[in-house]
Amino acid sequence: MTLARRLAAEGLGTAFLLAIVIGSGIMGERLAGGNAAIALLGNTIATGAGLAVLICVFGPVSGAHFNPAVTLTLLLRREANIGMAGAYVIAQTVGAVLGVWSAHAMFEEPLLQVSDELRGGLAQGWSEFVATFGLIATILGTQRARPDFTPIAVGLYIAAAYWFTASTSFANPAVTLARSLSNTFAGIAPVSVPLFLAAQVAANRLRARRMLLGILVIIALFAVVGLVSLTQLGDTLLGFEKQIYRGYATATFINRNSFATFLAVGLTLGTAILLEAVALRRELPLGRLLGTLSLVAGCIAVIGAALVATGSRLGTVAGVGGAATALVLGTMAFRGIGRVGFIVAFVLLGTALAVVGTFGMSLVERLVLLPTVDRSRVDAHRLIWAAIFERPWLGYGAGSFATVFQAFQRPPLSAEFVWNNSHSTYLALWFEMGLVAGSIPLVVIALLGLRTARGARDPASAVVSVATLGVIVVFAIHSLLDFSAEIEANAFLFTVILALGAAGGLGRNIVPAGHGLRPHTPLT
Repeated sequence: MTLARRLAAEGLGTAFLLAIVIGSGIMGERLAGGNAAIALLGNTIATGAGLAVLICVFGPVSGAHFNPAVTLTLLLRREANIGMAGAYVIAQTVGAVLGVWSAHAMFEEPLLQVSDELRGGLAQGWSEFVATFGLIATILGTQRARPDFTPIAVGLYIAAAYWFTASTSFANPAVTLARSLSNTFAGIAPVSVPLFLAAQVAANRLRARRMLLGILVIIALFAVVGLVSLTQLGDTLLGFEKQIYRGYATATFINRNSFATFLAVGLTLGTAILLEAVALRRELPLGRLLGTLSLVAGCIAVIGAALVATGSRLGTVAGVGGAATALVLGTMAFRGIGRVGFIVAFVLLGTALAVVGTFGMSLVERLVLLPTVDRSRVDAHRLIWAAIFERPWLGYGAGSFATVFQAFQRPPLSAEFVWNNSHSTYLALWFEMGLVAGSIPLVVIALLGLRTARGARDPASAVVSVATLGVIVVFAIHSLLDFSAEIEANAFLFTVILALGAAGGLGRNIVPAGHGLRPHTPLT
């Protein structure tokens, strides 16, 4: 069977799958008369039955993956090569989008839509991890025991997962992305997509670790853009003249502090991945070890250079804090690191000093010449606290800070400056939501951190857990005196890494032993 025919089968099958999911959702909602349970039941029956049929039809041609999570699992089991897997994922994603548009056309809906159906939160992310874990386990188990029963087993599992998971079991990255383009019963808001994708990917530990490396490389590329724009392109923002933050690296970000937080996450990830590679030095061929160390060390160097070039004092402190956390936890979690961990620490310190000397003079000047604490920010925070204690239980309402705080703004704060942000994510939560409701996100993150810490005991999950805990420290520090965690790029990044880390604390790699995956399989 030629690759072209297999890709056509994957794309067509995935298109039919999304047409079934979206179409049955629209039909169910129209006929249910407002009864969501009846609409979901119709959606469930159509999806489970349709999926079983599609697997029977297209299975002999392409294997009927219809799901990047399934394709990547087979890649990790060495049952597919990377070229074929990449082509399959592209075909699945394109097919999924075309299937959504086809369903819209059948029901006279606008072709181009964006969903506003929010599906966020810890329960939703955990549901997606469970759903994807169960789906892949169902496929692997039935393929080994009763291959001919696989289509029925998969269809029945998805039908059941629609009802026993809070997320209605997307369990498929291509389906998740495509359903964000449909503002119908089966849609999902784009802002909820990162959590779902991360939870689906994290159902396989090795896949989660490689995603971590991919995030590091992406952050390093942003760092390169920031440095090149600053030093070679006339200090511009995407080729346009900057209006603010001239002389500082910002890449595609408008705010240097937000970019610094983004980079601090990369510095933390790089430290954790570098430590794991050092811990595995005796298990890797020399060429592979040198390649991994060179890639990760290069990413750390360029990210560090961009970080100090932002001139962000708090961002630099947050990055150092996150990297130090990863260094300490990694030294404890990775077997065989021993004294080498201290050598890595000294190397990182020497690199940091060299980077500061080359790119960080603006940061040094700000540290030496400017006050350690911005007095106006201290005064603003004092007034914000006073406002919080006037309504400590209910707050003033989500998104109300910019409007309400004007009533509390008084000397020594200048009346000419409008405070649109509290410059502290903690204070923003408590101001708008009250001390109780505003603390809920912080408690959820703390619980996710505890769950993440459990994964550090499993060699297959240790690097993800260590990196995630370090990233939590980054955001915990920077949120004290800035709103960078509220910027979409950083919020999405934090959500994805939290999902990877929390899923890592739930168990070992789902792929059985003897299939080419070992607990200490390196990242690259």
